[in-house]
Amino acid sequence: MKMIQLASALVVGFALVIPANAAATSARKSVRAECVRLANAQNFGKRHIQRRNFIQDCLIDRGYNQ
Repeated sequence: MKMIQLASALVVGFALVIPANAAATSARKSVRAECVRLANAQNFGKRHIQRRNFIQDCLIDRGYNQ
């Protein structure tokens, strides 16, 4: 009986964690999209490394450290 209760508690616990992760992923995607728009406005052209670094710094500035 205790095994069934433990299993059901784990299932309920995981069900509560999944939406929180989905919300965090959605927020991160929207922040990344904003950073990409800012990078596009900078007109980096063929300077891919500078563009990548700009996006990473933008994410860090907004609290999304990789």
